[in-house]
Amino acid sequence: MRKFFRRLSALFHRRRLRQELEVEMAAHREMMPAGRQRHFGSALRLQEEAGDQWGWTWLDHLRQDLLYGARSLRRSPGFALTAIAVLSLGIGVNLAELHLFNALLHRLQVRDVDSLARFFRVTSAGTAGNFSLPEIEFYRRHNTVLSAIIAETDVPGIFHAGIPRAWPSAW
Repeated sequence: MRKFFRRLSALFHRRRLRQELEVEMAAHREMMPAGRQRHFGSALRLQEEAGDQWGWTWLDHLRQDLLYGARSLRRSPGFALTAIAVLSLGIGVNLAELHLFNALLHRLQVRDVDSLARFFRVTSAGTAGNFSLPEIEFYRRHNTVLSAIIAETDVPGIFHAGIPRAWPSAW
């Protein structure tokens, strides 16, 4: 928690901390021998590394990106607005598609979702989730505990009572 408050303080006192860092770096440069001062290193790189330790660099990057975007929009508004329109249209189409598929695939209305149970057949080879149609019909006819039995499969078509028909996704 102390680290968070230290970083929060650094966010609000960033200008003062940068000035103190510049003064401290100048003092270190002056303490170095005259011929070695140029080997001190890049002052800008050292300031950036210190800023990384203070935290909130992502906030600086976000500010820089927003300013760059605003400048680009001002320079070529036609291109920027076209790009924004294309992105908005693409995101909107994908969102509408997602909602449509979600509505189609999850059309099963269940009163109490927490009471749903999934049954597996356990064999010596492991578990198998698929029951045959006669097994499902048997459980449906002899059911005394469950309020309903629903089965689903990814098989495109089956024969039921000698009449070929597609198996509904939620039957």
